[in-house]
Amino acid sequence: MFSKRLPGPAMKPRHWFWEMVLEIVIIIIGVLVSIWISNLFQQGQDRRKENFYLQKIEYDLQRDLSQLSSERQQRAGQLQAAKEMTAALQAAGSGENITKVIQGFQQLLVAVRFRPSDATFISLKSTGDLELLRNDSLVTGLIELYSNSFESLELNNEDVNTFRNNFILPYAVQHLDFRVRVIDASVRLEEDFGPMNQLYNQALYESISLESTVDAYDQSIAAVEELLGMLGRELR
Repeated sequence: MFSKRLPGPAMKPRHWFWEMVLEIVIIIIGVLVSIWISNLFQQGQDRRKENFYLQKIEYDLQRDLSQLSSERQQRAGQLQAAKEMTAALQAAGSGENITKVIQGFQQLLVAVRFRPSDATFISLKSTGDLELLRNDSLVTGLIELYSNSFESLELNNEDVNTFRNNFILPYAVQHLDFRVRVIDASVRLEEDFGPMNQLYNQALYESISLESTVDAYDQSIAAVEELLGMLGRELR
């Protein structure tokens, strides 16, 4: 008797492979979405920090511009005084010329020192947050301003102030009496102010040094104004 072979249970299709693939895809999508959300959050934080720094830099530069303009005017006045002093020393010893020499001394004895408001920039550099500023031209301009322009300006001021301390001030202490008196037209410069050649050379050198210093102020003011224009556009 032939045994009849009964069919076994129907084989179910194997869906486990596709189910595993689907799970992997879901996990990947979830990770990507999580990264995307995290990046959006980080970008939002970065933009807020950038805006905060831009506002602080703008405030610092506005203070710098005010100080630069005031000191530039003062240095320009000293330059004019040094030129008038030099011209007076070349002329006869009239009362008018003696007055110009005295007025020149009074202006040249004033020391000027520029101190930039650079706390925000230093903080940006030290923390690495300078990378948060997306405007490359702005970053380049800030580095140039604080590292070169302001440094050059400070060196010029230091040169003028050092010359004041080492030559102008000692000469004034030795030869001048600032207790106000009536200028007599008959007073001779040599008798009133000591050696003329020395004083003339000092006034001439001071004029040259002040010319360079005023130029340095002009360059710094122009650079600050340009950066403030960039910041204004960034903060709109």
